[in-house]
Parts: sequence; structure tokens; C-alpha cells
Amino acid sequence: MLLRVRCSMFDVFLSHPEKPDGAPRNHETGLVADCQRRTSARTSEPRPPPGRRLLEFGSYGIIIAFVTMMVILRFIIRLTLVMALLLAWVSASADVPSDWHEPEFPFRVKAAWESSAGASALLRLPSEAEIDTAVRVRDGDGRPIAARMVSSTAADCWVWMAIPNRRRDSGWLWVYYGAPNDAAPAEALTSVRDAEPWRVDVFHVSGVGIPDRWERMLFMRRQAGNVRERIFSESLGILRRQQVGENRALLDAQTFLHVTEAGRYRFGLRCRNAAFILLDDDLVCQWPGEGLSDDWVTGDAIALQPGVYRLNVLNSYARTDSHPLRVGWMRVQDDSEPATATEPEPIPGANRLAATELVPIRTEARDRKLHAGFRFVQRPAYRVHGAAPTFVPVAFEQATANWRETELTYTWSFGDGTVAEGPSVVHTYTNTGPVTVQLRVNDALGNEASIERDLNIIPNRLHESRLAAGITRVPAALFGDDRINPQLDINGGFQERSLDIEWRILNRDLSLQVASTNVTPHAEMTVSIPLASELQADSVKTISWRMSHAGALLMTETVSFPKPPFVAAPARIDAHRMLTADGDRIVWVTDRRPRWRTRVPAVAANDATREASARWITDIPAVFPSHPDFIVQPSRDWTSAPEVAGPMVKFLDVIDAVAEKPYRLMLGLGHRDYIKGVDADVFERQIAALTDWALAQEDVELFWSTPAPLTANPETIRPFAVAVRRVADVRGVPVLDLYSYFMGAPDQGAAWIKPAPLLGLSPAGAETVWRLAIETMNR
Repeated sequence: MLLRVRCSMFDVFLSHPEKPDGAPRNHETGLVADCQRRTSARTSEPRPPPGRRLLEFGSYGIIIAFVTMMVILRFIIRLTLVMALLLAWVSASADVPSDWHEPEFPFRVKAAWESSAGASALLRLPSEAEIDTAVRVRDGDGRPIAARMVSSTAADCWVWMAIPNRRRDSGWLWVYYGAPNDAAPAEALTSVRDAEPWRVDVFHVSGVGIPDRWERMLFMRRQAGNVRERIFSESLGILRRQQVGENRALLDAQTFLHVTEAGRYRFGLRCRNAAFILLDDDLVCQWPGEGLSDDWVTGDAIALQPGVYRLNVLNSYARTDSHPLRVGWMRVQDDSEPATATEPEPIPGANRLAATELVPIRTEARDRKLHAGFRFVQRPAYRVHGAAPTFVPVAFEQATANWRETELTYTWSFGDGTVAEGPSVVHTYTNTGPVTVQLRVNDALGNEASIERDLNIIPNRLHESRLAAGITRVPAALFGDDRINPQLDINGGFQERSLDIEWRILNRDLSLQVASTNVTPHAEMTVSIPLASELQADSVKTISWRMSHAGALLMTETVSFPKPPFVAAPARIDAHRMLTADGDRIVWVTDRRPRWRTRVPAVAANDATREASARWITDIPAVFPSHPDFIVQPSRDWTSAPEVAGPMVKFLDVIDAVAEKPYRLMLGLGHRDYIKGVDADVFERQIAALTDWALAQEDVELFWSTPAPLTANPETIRPFAVAVRRVADVRGVPVLDLYSYFMGAPDQGAAWIKPAPLLGLSPAGAETVWRLAIETMNR
């Protein structure tokens, strides 16, 4: 009612109605009269009920509230869209991170270097295609570092850079690249030659043997352990061996070789004792000899393309060796050109870039918009010598630009049933042919993008690596109560590639221990994996391990621990292992005091062939002249065999002798073990296992003879004579004790034994030995 009245008064005020006679009406009088007239008219009308008036008022309120809410909601929606567009615009415009010091470069790599690096180093960068690009390098604080792009191919780019201070602790660097070459920085160098491009790692090596083949050099390298000393040198020709201070040592020298012209090359060596040259882990030249090589030794001609190659030289030497190690190369027209047609020339300093390679941590792109994409580079294919699979690694890197402050997840499907996650991955294919690779990208806001690309996997630039592995800390012969700590040592050229190791220990009670691990070997050290600790020798039946890479088996080994009675079977020596015909490694395990005795042969005592079939195996045959009743068989000269299993060659001598079915077999061993420094306790375990092996054979009557005191100091060979007596006594084997006989008769010894330096038996001494031998066998 009040609303209606106010509206009427407002209408009257605005309209200014005229009087009927046309004269103007008094404003105030007319307004009051009109209000009275309207009020009296309305009061004469019937009034609506109260409920109806309330309903009218409620309907108006609902309509007003609904309209107000719609307006507010529309405002919120528009504000949200505006904010989203503003955020996207800001993100798109701020495509360069705040820590990106070089905005004109589209890519950068973070790389790490160690305090043991040289004055300069190389870094290999990923590249989609062969490009001519500039490069800039900064340290972690943003300071520029002298650098230059030295090689660029379709597979990778190599950057040379100066290390800030090699006496500092480990640090990291930013490497920017991908800009046109006219953006070359002022700090780039015109020369990339390092003052000390050779890194020489020195290892101490036990023993005196010189490796006569590459496999044995690998064995010595694996046994050497960690680096004893590291030397950075300008040339190997001026490196003097006596700097090391060890009786025997092994050199592993490394540099990176820059080949500027394609062609066929031969690499050459001139040195003392064995040396080997590897180019990207391929053996390209070898001198597996002992003594000074007067002339250059060259390898086969190999085809090289322009690029950077890792060059390693392994050399075995003695402390007194001062002859310089020389490494050279020469270019040839074809493979038929004789190796000695021209003398190799030293590798120029401009071709030797640096001794150290940095480790890239990650690669980043400057553009960070969310758009699925990826790049890939097929790296050189590789395989392990002696293993079947060929591996083709392909490096995948996401090319999806990111929204700032938003974390992305990357899921890869490689088309061969395997998947991986991460912005940058390397997948190794073992099967060649076409595959379809998919990348799926998700962000924290729930957005998803994906891309698929077809690849054709074809091996290129196939490299064959040398990889050696084997169980160590397990002697070739043991007593049953000995404790062992076997470990697996891995070494070789299979660098920076992951290896999956699994091993099993089968006990004699048939219980099984299974374990596995993952390792990445490096050239400068041996990877050692403890397999068990404090195992008792007679409780183990077998220890086996297998090594795989990218799901493919590379190598495996089984070590068996046979116990008496030993079965006669063919055996052989390979590197540091004694193997069965099936290739299983043998570790002989016997008891200190066995429960068996010598059997009585089935042949009758008056058999006519008894004397003629007697055989004497000795490791000093020169002092025992021939005898009509005995066949003197000299043992193999195992001094040139590998250090660990070399003395076990005596097993092969006895196996061959038993194959001839002698009725009597006398063993006279120990002199060579004494001369070569074999420990007397180790010798005792070996001859104990050998004795038990011979006793397990049929129709063999076994005898032992102690080593005669044919040394300048007879007391030094006494422990070996004692070991023979102890083993023979507890097994009931007759012994011809030459040591005690000659030492117990000093007055007559001068007539039997020749004086030094021609130690040996005189004719009277030889006759005495044969008489004692026949008496011992006929007891």
C-alpha cells in the first residue's frame, strides 16, 4: 500500500497536469488535492485479503534473489576465464627460465666432473643430425669456461672444455649448444690441445708372469684392483716406470683421439714386454711378448671416420724397465699394404684432445609449452665377445615443453613389450626391425598428450667389447674345514652399461641361497660383488652365477666343489680356472685326515709287466737319469701358465699318466713350487687333493718322493718335504724320503750331490736314488 502511494506521488510530481480551464495550478495545492482524491478513491475500493498480499510480496523476493545469484555466477565464470588466459599468456611469454644464462641457445646439458680429472675434458652431447653449432660453457656459479665444439656427427657432438681447477672437489658445469655457429662465444679457443692429454693409471700386480695373450692381460687387469697412482702426462715416451716403486705393475693409459680425415689406419707399438691398444674397446694392436721389441709392431688396418675415439694402452712392466712406451699410427691405402712398409709416426698432439670424459646428468630444452613430442638417436650397436646377442641402444628424449611450476610424468612404450618412465631414457633393443614407440605425457592438472613414431632398428657401427668376470678368493684346492669368502669380480670394456647379476649357492644338504644385484662396471676399477662370507668348504656343493644385459644372457659360470672319491674325467686349464670337459670350474675339496687307505692293486705281485709299467713323474727330470725299470715323465712347465691355477697343471700330468694304466706311479713334486714361490700350505692342499684323486682310480699303486735338498740353502725346501710326508702318512701312501736321506748323510752327500751352481745328482747319487726307489716300491 505504501509502495503504491509513493509511486502515485512520484507520477503526479513529474506530470504537472493542467487545470481544466487552462490556468496553471498551484503546485502544492494541486499535489495535496490530487493525493486526497486518489486516496479517497482507493479507500472506497474493496481491500484484498492479507494472505494474498503476503504471497505477492514473497514472489517478488524469490525472483530478485534468483536474478542476483545468476549475475554473481556469471561474474565468477568470466573472472576465472580471464585469470586462466592471463596465466597462460604469462607462462607462454616467460619461456626462458630465470637460471638460463644463454637465452639464444635452445639446449643445455648439466655435466659433472671429479677432482681426479685432468686440466681439460671432453663431453659427448646428443644430436639429432649433423649440425654446425656453437657452444658455451659455464660453471655452477655462472662464470664462463673456455670450450669448443670439436666434432659433430649425426649421432653425437663432442665438446672440449677446460676444467676450472683440477685440485678442487668435484663440481658441475652448464653446457649450452644448438645455436648457429655465428653465436660462437668470445671465450672459445682456436686450439683444443691439452698440455697433458694422457691419463696413466698404475696398478700393482703380483707374480712375475708376462701376459702372452689378450685374455691373460684381461685377467691381470681384473686382479690388479684399484688404481695405485694416477699420472697425467704429455707423452708416454717420457714416462719412466721407476716412478711407481713396485716390482711389477700394469699401466692403463687413456686419451681421446680426434680423427679429422676418413681413411684406413694402422696403430703401432714399440715397448718392452706385453702391450695392447684398444680403440673404443676394440683390440687394434698387440705385442704379447716378453722383452724389448726392437721394431714397431703394427695391427691390422681399420677404417675410421672423422670423429672422436677413446684410445687405451695396457702395458705390463717391471720397476727396472726404463724403456719408453711408444704409440703411433700410420695411414695406409689398402689392407694389402705390408705392415712394415712404413714406420708408424707418433700421434700428433693436435689429435690427442684430453684424457677425461665428463658425465652428462641431464639435457634441457628452453621451450616449456605442453606439447607431446620426442627425439631419438640410435647409438652404435655393440656386443660382448663370445656372447650371442647384439645390442642396439636408442636414446629417447622428450621434446615436450613444460608449463612452469608443473611436474610432468613421461611413460614410454618401446614396441617390444617393455615400458619405462622418465624424460630421457635409453632403451636397448636385442631384436632388429620396425617398431612403434609411444610417449604419453601427463601433468598435475590432469592433461594428457601422446605421440607415436615408427622406427626401424638396424645395427650400425658394431663394436665388440671384451668383458671378463669370474669368482675369486676361492683357491683351486681346499681342506674341508677351510673357510672361504667368494666374490665375483667384473672388469673389461663394457663400460657405463648396466649388468644384472644373479647367483645361487647350493649346499650339500640341498639348501639353496639365491641373491641378485645390478652393477655398472668402469674401466678404471674392478667391480667386486661379495657372494657369501665364511662358507665352510665341505658344506658347499656348487656356486653358480649368471650375467645378463637388457634381458639377454651374456655369460655364466658354475663352480663345483667335488669331494673324494674323485671320478676320473678330462680336465683342462683356462686362464685362472681348472675346468671339466663340460666347462664347469673345479675346486677340489678333501679332508686333512681321510678315513681311507691305499688299496692293493688287482695285478699279481709276480706279474711280468710290473716293473716295466712303473712311472715316475717329477718336476726336476734333469737330475734323475733314465732307468730301465722306470719311465721318467717330466711334468709340464706351468711357470708360463696363469698365476692362480698354474700349479694345478700337475693334475693334468697325473690324469694323462693314469690314462696309460701304469701299475706303479711315483710322484716327485715340489721343486717347481718352491722356485716359483708357492706357499707350502697351498702346496699341501694341492697334493692332498691330487693324492685322493689318484687313490680313487683303479689298479694304480701310488708312491710319493719328497723333494731332494738340491738348493743352495737346503732348509728352504724343508716345508715342502714335510708337506709331502704329512699328506702321504695320513693316507697310508709309501714315501721315498730323499730329503731326509741326503740331509742325514752329510759326509756322503758331497759325492752324491753336485756343488752349486750346478746342483744335481752325480752318477753315484742317481744310482743311489734308483736303488732307494726300487726298495721303496718292493716293500
